[in-house]
Amino acid sequence: MHDKGVKFYSSSDLACGYNLEKAETVLEEYDESYKYEDINIILEFYNIQLYLSNQCYLIRWNEATINAYQNASKSFDKQIGLYFSFIDNTNIINIYKEIQNEYYDDFWTLFKKYKLYNKISKEIFEIILRERLDLQYILVHKIIVQKYDQIISNIIMEDIQNCEVLLDEYLVFKNTDKKYYFPNSLNKTKLVEMYVDSEVANLNYLELIVKSLSTNDLKLSDKLRLKAKKRYEKDMKKILIKGTFMSYGVKLSFSDIQRQSVNIEFKDHNLIFTYSKKWFKENLDYPILLIYNFIHNFMFVDNQIRFLHVHKLNSMSVIEKCLGIKGKNEYITDTVFEQLNMAAQLQIQVYYAFLNNESIKLEALYKWFFEDYLKTEFNVIGFYFNCPSTNASYLEKNRTLNSEIDSVLKQFKMWCEDRNIDLELLQMSSNHMLYKDLPSLIDKKYIYPNSEEFNIASYLLCSNQSPIHYISKKYNQSNFYELINKNDLKIEDFHEYQHKDVKWLLDHYYIYTNIDGFLKNDIDVIWIINELYLNDVLSYHHLDKNKQKTVDILLEKNILKYENTLFSKPEYDYFNYIFNKSDFTNGLDIRNKYIHGTQSMDENVQKNDYYIILRMLVLCILKINDEFCLEYEIRNCGK
Repeated sequence: MHDKGVKFYSSSDLACGYNLEKAETVLEEYDESYKYEDINIILEFYNIQLYLSNQCYLIRWNEATINAYQNASKSFDKQIGLYFSFIDNTNIINIYKEIQNEYYDDFWTLFKKYKLYNKISKEIFEIILRERLDLQYILVHKIIVQKYDQIISNIIMEDIQNCEVLLDEYLVFKNTDKKYYFPNSLNKTKLVEMYVDSEVANLNYLELIVKSLSTNDLKLSDKLRLKAKKRYEKDMKKILIKGTFMSYGVKLSFSDIQRQSVNIEFKDHNLIFTYSKKWFKENLDYPILLIYNFIHNFMFVDNQIRFLHVHKLNSMSVIEKCLGIKGKNEYITDTVFEQLNMAAQLQIQVYYAFLNNESIKLEALYKWFFEDYLKTEFNVIGFYFNCPSTNASYLEKNRTLNSEIDSVLKQFKMWCEDRNIDLELLQMSSNHMLYKDLPSLIDKKYIYPNSEEFNIASYLLCSNQSPIHYISKKYNQSNFYELINKNDLKIEDFHEYQHKDVKWLLDHYYIYTNIDGFLKNDIDVIWIINELYLNDVLSYHHLDKNKQKTVDILLEKNILKYENTLFSKPEYDYFNYIFNKSDFTNGLDIRNKYIHGTQSMDENVQKNDYYIILRMLVLCILKINDEFCLEYEIRNCGK
């Protein structure tokens, strides 16, 4: 039996079907009487268990098959337990060297579950950690950190840049429940002091230190904050003198030595992406090439499958909001938007070249998705996609692909309405297609703000311009909800002119006073409001059950609303910006200018447009795949 590389990310991950296909082979070949001695097979068993325990099944599995696989999965416990009982000081180093990259987090999860920290000596643990520094997988396990406290502390202190992990945990707002634990012996303040003095100190973190206050977990003295302030000002002055303070860019390369699939840095105002050539060459299966890579490695979408390249008003700085003259009907672009779109454009160009070197055409992947993948994974039959000729000019390719985008979106619309694609009817249709009117297979697809009450609440709670987010220098959080979360404050602690706004939040139940009179808030409610404030939309079925229940309550109160469309509003606005000028005077008009023959005749411009069209097709594919994945989950997993 050979390792198939099954990896569980979540029950809603777009690679779920692909991994279940591989899991099926493992389950069919599984022999309960056999003693498995390969760590990667053992960790794969664990991942298969996660799929089945989350009731993730392939459509073709009947009840008898599911029951058989569930029984096999239960017997995995014995195999996993037996294997981990065998691990000790004499063999763990060699075992650890054999683990595949995607399984390191699972190993430490099982290391904790089977209490190997009671068997593995500190000396051996240190060897393992120095062999491969996996702090991000270890720091999430409190008991492991406690057991190997001093060793982990020493290793953290050896690399000053590890301070950024500390700052991320204690000073940076996170949209995740993941929590890092740090050794009690770690001198956190000293680490921050060393970081401030080091050459690797990042301006963003220096500014964060300046603006932050001491907490029970991280002590920041006034002297330390002053030192960070002076360092920040000194480095900013250098940038201003050089005249590069407004410059930004994107760099992308493939590495022959990097092990992880992607590494991302932000350095000197540049987004730097480094990809592992070995990883990409070893993962040439079509689902990985088209779906996994664009989600996890190129990050075209987030964990709710929302486009990451769209403009977000609240990602703009106050200065950017105020600077410049903007037309009434312009699509707003800012530094963040420009840099993310530069990154996407460079990613698709480099990836296209990589695939060509592997004798794979990106357009062929698109055709596979519509004509083979949808049929195999979801029994969706009838979609078609016409690839442009290999020898076609960029002008010809752009005209073909623009038409194909229209075609596949009309096909999806027809499937939503009739559960069938009638080619004759499709060919007769001459109606103009509006991106905003494309339907969804999913009820309650997107959640939006729907009231002035939400606008007031989100501004008071989340904005760094809120009139109640600042009391005095003693309290220096970036918004109101962080202010009351990180400090024990009563309404009396606020200035009299702020009482009205605080009372408004109390009266509308966005915050409350606890038994001691301190102002507090409901975590799920605030998370939802902040997500909508930052991203303008939520994807309901990508939320956990508790957050869905909270959204339902806010829907009942008409504070929020939902719509059932393929694209969310930020996404169909982005499509309109790219493809036409119907809504935005500064639209790129990439569809209409090729259809009407008004495109530039400069081949370099046409080539750039070609890559834009290719990445917009990827976004269409990711959204359509998400539709069918969610529909399957709702129908089969009860989500």
